[in-house]
Amino acid sequence: MDNETYLFMAFGISWVVFAVYLWSINNQAQGLSEEVRSLRDQQDDEHQ
Repeated sequence: MDNETYLFMAFGISWVVFAVYLWSINNQAQGLSEEVRSLRDQQDDEHQ
């Protein structure tokens, strides 16, 4: 293999890692959003 092959492999791997990181952040944000919604619903139920 020549150096260009290693360069493109490293570039591809870095994009895969970046995509997995974004997917993870998105899942955490959705979980927090659901938790906030649940807490707001509980608070609304207590005030009624």
